[in-house]
Amino acid sequence: MPQLPRLMSGPEIAALFGVSRQRAHVLTKSKGFPDPAQVLGIGAIWLADDVEAWAESTGRAMPGRTET
Repeated sequence: MPQLPRLMSGPEIAALFGVSRQRAHVLTKSKGFPDPAQVLGIGAIWLADDVEAWAESTGRAMPGRTET
């Protein structure tokens, strides 16, 4: 069975950065933030590796980061 990539929703991005869901929404719309991997009926999802790489490249803290 193929390994699926780690995905993140808006609330998971909020938890990663330790911000509200509203602030996470603003971040996802900011210049340079990765495009969603897919937009579903319930909202967008992002590749976790892309979100974490963006955070590292911009120096953004990730207090909710857990190693997998």
